[in-house]
Amino acid sequence: MDKHQILYNQKLAKEWIDWVESKNPKGSREKEIYSLIKTWIKTIKPKKVVDIGCGQGICSTFISKYITYVGVDQSETLIERARKLYKSPNRKFILGDAYNIPLENNSTDTAISIWVWSHLKDLKKSAKEIHRILKPGGHFLIITANPDTYEVRKTFYKSFKEYKNYLIGIFDLGEGKVLTNTTL
Repeated sequence: MDKHQILYNQKLAKEWIDWVESKNPKGSREKEIYSLIKTWIKTIKPKKVVDIGCGQGICSTFISKYITYVGVDQSETLIERARKLYKSPNRKFILGDAYNIPLENNSTDTAISIWVWSHLKDLKKSAKEIHRILKPGGHFLIITANPDTYEVRKTFYKSFKEYKNYLIGIFDLGEGKVLTNTTL
């Protein structure tokens, strides 16, 4: 099974774009996650933020123009969308993934990764990669699904198959929106 086929095909990327770019004031994304990221960034006061699994780049909008933002994602469709929507001298969007972040060692003081870790097979490898790019004393924020909620998360799918501890299927985002062939 090819991870790109399941996680990052063009159809799924476009569904993701549609969902993220639609306002959902009642959803946990706006109410909890985005406010948490904004507060954390204000508290840390970084010079550079690397966003691993940046998607179409929405988190770049939480970063002041005085902070360098680097979004990393393995979807060409999402990176192209990010470059189109969030063009700015302090923002850069590059192809890469949590296992291979195309940045130099000790090149950032802050890294974030939002809703990516529940999709990863090798968390230790990803943690080592974040450690590699962080400067000594650097900060990271990971927001992900709690593995203890695996059974509850099954109820979010319209249909799914289980494959090596992954749920693969049609994820119901609500209001008629779905992510097809997605994994958790």
